Amino acid sequence: MKKVLGNQRLVRITNQKLIIDAIRENGLISRAELSKLLKLSLPSVSSNIDRLIKQGLLVEVGEGDSSGGRKPIMLEFNNNYGNIIGIDMAGMEVKVAVSNLKPEILAKMTFAISENSNGEEILQILIEKVSEIISKYKLHKIMAIVIAIPGIINSKDGYVEYSYRFRELARVDIKKAFEEQFKTTILLRNDINTAVLGELCYGCGKGYLNLVYVGVDVGIGAGIVLNGKLYEGAHYCAGEIGYLALSQDVFETKHRKRRYLGPIASIKSIVENVKSSIKNGAESSILSFVNGDAEKISFIHVVKALQEGDKLCYEHVINSARILGIAVSNIANILDVDLIIIGNEAENFGPDYINTVRSVVNKMTVTSPQIAYSLLKNEAVIYGTFAIALEYILNNIIK
Repeated sequence: MKKVLGNQRLVRITNQKLIIDAIRENGLISRAELSKLLKLSLPSVSSNIDRLIKQGLLVEVGEGDSSGGRKPIMLEFNNNYGNIIGIDMAGMEVKVAVSNLKPEILAKMTFAISENSNGEEILQILIEKVSEIISKYKLHKIMAIVIAIPGIINSKDGYVEYSYRFRELARVDIKKAFEEQFKTTILLRNDINTAVLGELCYGCGKGYLNLVYVGVDVGIGAGIVLNGKLYEGAHYCAGEIGYLALSQDVFETKHRKRRYLGPIASIKSIVENVKSSIKNGAESSILSFVNGDAEKISFIHVVKALQEGDKLCYEHVINSARILGIAVSNIANILDVDLIIIGNEAENFGPDYINTVRSVVNKMTVTSPQIAYSLLKNEAVIYGTFAIALEYILNNIIK
């Protein structure tokens, strides 16, 4: 961040942001070291630090080493200044997690929401669970709550335009209800966009400016970071790759959905394909897990059978990986990113799945990007909520 010239208040805010960013990045540091690092005068640094200590944002944590003379007083950012609450609605169960400003998870709960619940019922369940975790852990200073929801989310105004899993939420003013209940900043985001920010800040995306996170679950979606910034698109629809058409058969109304990426390469499609093959006479050890009833086959059963070397499940998983590889190749050729992360539940398919994706991408792209599984795994969305909240807090806390 460059030093801004102008009125005294703006200069003070800018310098205090510089100080906070430097301390968060470097850890324990003295006033003199900050002065040299930021190229600011020692009196200016000391004056601003005194203000930040008084506000509670910085704390003095003892003496440092000295090469002669008085030992310097070391400074640290007060990670316990307040708390963040992140809500991840991407999986089969909703996760609510509390962190400090480091961030590190201090508390977490999971719970299910019935698919038959209407919008108001979903809203009340969310409010009740957040209230419960606040009460249980005696949280007094909630600085932001970030809610990550699958679907098209207007992040600017804070509402759900469309969610394939929570359709009824499009009719509910979540932001207003949460603000009235918890008296804090409420931010709504798309779940995959949240996940890519989690990986960018705390996962395998650290150090990259251009990357894509591909979430493979019930559906398939992507979060895109270009030049270090999240790209949401003109209508908040960037990354809806589940609608990528991979065949001209898409023009045939009868089989239209079967030609889109989501319906033919998602985890849901793999499970359905395994069931269909068995019903058509294919042999598979997976039946031993469901007492011979193919209708009871789930994703967990497919993974277990795959780990035990079942040929049918392996065939369907690898075929799905090839199809995903084609889509990932198209993304790589269009965006020219350095890293593509495969996240959500796909990692359970093991090394052959991602190696198949890599093989297809290496054959079909001009400059092959790195392909990696998510480092944060099922916590990518939660850590993404922390990243979003912290950016907001640190940009506004001094003001």
